[in-house]
Amino acid sequence: MIPISIAKAADNIRLIGNANVHAGIICDEILEDINPAIFTYINLIVDFAITKPKEIEEINSLFPEQKRASL
Repeated sequence: MIPISIAKAADNIRLIGNANVHAGIICDEILEDINPAIFTYINLIVDFAITKPKEIEEINSLFPEQKRASL
């Protein structure tokens, strides 16, 4: 399940992208303000979807296989 906050971040990226693509104009001033937020959103999504599960997997691998198999 995706947390609501991550879903909202993805929605905001989509809305910002759609607004700029469909308008056909991307204002540099707006991008200066929005770009850091977009990259922060992307980093949060990647952290949730890729980084954290990998970290958990690495920690779990420290436990004996027999104990992990019983979970």
